[in-house]
Amino acid sequence: MVRIFPGDPLVAVRTLVLTDAERRAVAAAGGDTPAGDTVHVHVASLDGAVLGYALTGDVAGKDRPITVMVATDTAWRVRAVEILAYREAYGGEVRQESWRRQFVGKTPDDPVRWGREIRNISGATISARSVTRGVKTALATLDALKARLAR
Repeated sequence: MVRIFPGDPLVAVRTLVLTDAERRAVAAAGGDTPAGDTVHVHVASLDGAVLGYALTGDVAGKDRPITVMVATDTAWRVRAVEILAYREAYGGEVRQESWRRQFVGKTPDDPVRWGREIRNISGATISARSVTRGVKTALATLDALKARLAR
C-alpha cells in the first residue's frame, strides 16, 4: 500500500457484511457478486485523513485463481491494480504494469469492458478477461459500500 498511497499510511481493515440491496447493486452495475456476504476493505489513512480504499480477491484463471488488489482514492477512482498472486503457467502478461495501467482513473460509473476499454492480451485471454471483470466487481462493490465507508 505504501507504493500506492503517499507517505507512510496506516492501513486498517474494515469487515463489512453486504446487505441484499448492496449485493443487488453490485450485480446491477455489471459486477460479480462476492462469493460470501463478508467483504474486507483496506482503508489507507495518513494523519487521520482517509487516502483511499483497497479490495483484494481471487478471480478465475484458466486452472488456478489469480489474486488481485484494486485500490481507489476517496473519489472512487482507481489508483492501482496489482496482481498479488499469479498461479498459471501462461497468461502472466496481466502482471505487466503497462497493461494494468489501463484501469487507473476508472470509476464505478465508467465502462470497464475487456476487449473494448481494456485491451486483450494475445495468449492471456482468460486472465485478461477475468482481471477486468474482477476490477469491475471491486469498483461496483466499493460503490455499493461507499455510504458505509464514509462513516
